[in-house]
Amino acid sequence: MGADPVLPGLSVVLVHSARGRATGAIVAAAAAAAAVSRDFEVVVVENGLGEHTASSAELLRDPRLRVRLLVHPHSRGSGAALRSGLDAARMPWVLLLDEARPIELPELGVLVAAAASADIVVGRREPGRPAGGWRRLLRRPVTDALVLIRRDVLERFALRAGDKAIGAQALVRCREAGARVAERSLPVNGQP
Repeated sequence: MGADPVLPGLSVVLVHSARGRATGAIVAAAAAAAAVSRDFEVVVVENGLGEHTASSAELLRDPRLRVRLLVHPHSRGSGAALRSGLDAARMPWVLLLDEARPIELPELGVLVAAAASADIVVGRREPGRPAGGWRRLLRRPVTDALVLIRRDVLERFALRAGDKAIGAQALVRCREAGARVAERSLPVNGQP
């Protein structure tokens, strides 16, 4: 990525549903988003953690991270939690992020570079144990996938809140509607 931000704005949606600290994933998401967009936010959905965790609460006070917190007092399932985050996203582009695997700048850079000519970009993380849903959808071994999508495109579709694979569902709907879809392999440990 060059020195100038490419995206006009980016909402990173991160679902936090396990006990413990999400600090590393949130900080990494904010740093990567700041490097590639003129404006950004990190939307953290705490899904059924009871009292919201101190890890997210302490980050709310840091204006550089631009964290917005949504709290589900009881778990609604990962699909419903992700849907809440998508509904709350305010920026022109939205990144669906798995908290278990924080985003790194080289990965986000690959997605952003492809966004110049696409409405949705799917970044494939390939090494490791394959993820069945993404493997079937993309027809290749994939451990998981990151999805970068234009918010105005996402808003056209009624995605089912209970579906865990909202990212995959969005990809299918975008393809059916004739949206421009790009797929990219992501660098592994910072390597192309």
